[in-house]
Amino acid sequence: MVLAAALWGPWWSSRRVEFCSDNMAVVEVLRSGTSRDPNLMALLHRLSLLTAQLSLSDYSQAMLWAACCLDFFGVLRAGEFTVNEPFDPAIHLTPQDLQLDSTSKPTCLRVQIKASKTDPFHQGCFIYLDRGHTSICPIASLMAYLHRRSPAPGPLFLQENGQPLTRTQLSNFFQSNLSAVGITGTYSGHSFHTGAATTATQQGLLDHLIKTMGRWSSDAYLPYVRTPVQSILNISGQLL
Repeated sequence: MVLAAALWGPWWSSRRVEFCSDNMAVVEVLRSGTSRDPNLMALLHRLSLLTAQLSLSDYSQAMLWAACCLDFFGVLRAGEFTVNEPFDPAIHLTPQDLQLDSTSKPTCLRVQIKASKTDPFHQGCFIYLDRGHTSICPIASLMAYLHRRSPAPGPLFLQENGQPLTRTQLSNFFQSNLSAVGITGTYSGHSFHTGAATTATQQGLLDHLIKTMGRWSSDAYLPYVRTPVQSILNISGQLL
């Protein structure tokens, strides 16, 4: 089922797809959204992620998915792309702050960050995003959203009612979607920042690259890294 969604999902967009199964255990897992089997949960999470991506015909879903992708792959802080105070184009992210290397087949996106808590003098900086090599791509998600967004000036992420996306709304969306697939705990937009640092460390990226990605001037990124329990267990076993 997951493989079918990955292969043919784009042709199912905006359609209702029915799967028939006589395996009641699988039916119950799909109905409840949870399972004790970690392998089944991994597949269920993947299916839920594919479903979210294929719901992008909905404006709000497209906008929020693009915000999440930009947040994670850009290692951004929530305040750098949400608006939590009166909008100011000199500070807040706008569509004009995005630049693609090509309008037909883009492979790189440059994003201008004009203000950040690590940039008190508003000197600004650029971050660069590569086109993803999997179904999760920050460039594709942003292009899909901008195709639906009105040309009205203002913040990059606009709701259908014309109001900007706030940190609270992003956190609520993130939390509700995780809960829907059986992931417990408290999460927020800040979790993307933590997740990106953790993932980069697990992938073996060098310290100076992680610092550059997150625009940390020191080892301040280290508290954001979450070490899996299994990794700790493996280390303790090596002490014998």
